[in-house]
Formats: sequence, structure tokens, C-alpha cells
Amino acid sequence: RVNNVVLRDVIPSRVTYINGSTSLNGVAVNDALISSSGLNIGSLDPNQEAIVRFSGRVSPGNQLPLGTSTAINTVRLTADGVPEITAQLPIIIINGIAGVTQVQTGPGESLAVALAVALLVTLMYVTYTRTGTFKRRELKATIKEQQSGEDRFNFKV
Repeated sequence: RVNNVVLRDVIPSRVTYINGSTSLNGVAVNDALISSSGLNIGSLDPNQEAIVRFSGRVSPGNQLPLGTSTAINTVRLTADGVPEITAQLPIIIINGIAGVTQVQTGPGESLAVALAVALLVTLMYVTYTRTGTFKRRELKATIKEQQSGEDRFNFKV
């Protein structure tokens, strides 16, 4: 168990935190996440998770360079008896012509790739299980198991 878990978010200069937008496990909490004291999550058991969400606003397009730029959001986590853990999330900002701005955060592309690979592997396995080779292997394994089962009992008359 980890006690006194505190989370601090260092928002990049091109992003403005929206006051009152932080929630912990779906429950609204104060804005301590962006303060120097941080948001105290409390205690966490092994494999337990706490989901912290907040909203931010990217600077207007006329204040950003044209094209693609990256802002780095930094999160710091501390707890009793645990060294500080730091994680960084790149925020990709695409500023197009006429001030059209798109923002991508999180593992969007990598998540899509992971799901596609998982689907492909599943389809390959399902296809393999329908082949004669797979069915012969299963049949041989079943026969071998049944034959080895004959030696388990010794009956004397």
C-alpha cells in the first residue's frame, strides 16, 4: 500500500488550465492539482488506480507558430517512502491556415495501432484453429492423453 499519494501537474506555457475542471475518479475536486502543494489522492493499494482528469485550453492560433508544434505536459507524483515519479505527455498542436488549430493528446495513434495488431493476431489464430493441421494436433493430443490414462489404474482379478 502506498500512502499520501500527491499528484502535481505542470501545465505547459501554451496551455491554460480551466478552473474547476479537475475530477478524481469522476468526482469534482479542488484545483490543487496545478498548485505547488498538489492534489492529495490519499492511499492506493497494489493494482488500484486513481483517474484524475482536467481540462485545458490551448492558446489561440494567432499566438502559435504555423504548422506542428509540441507542448510537454509534466506530471509529478510523490508518496510516503517513494521517490518522486515524473511522467511527460506530449501535446501535439497543429496550427493551420486561418487559425484552425487541432490538438492531439494521449496515445491516440499508438492505441489504434495496438488495437489493429490485436485484431490481426486474433484473426490469424481463429484462421489457424480452422486448419487441418490444428485439428490433427488436437486429435493427436487427445489420443495421447487417453492412452496415457490407461496406465493409471491397475486392476487385479
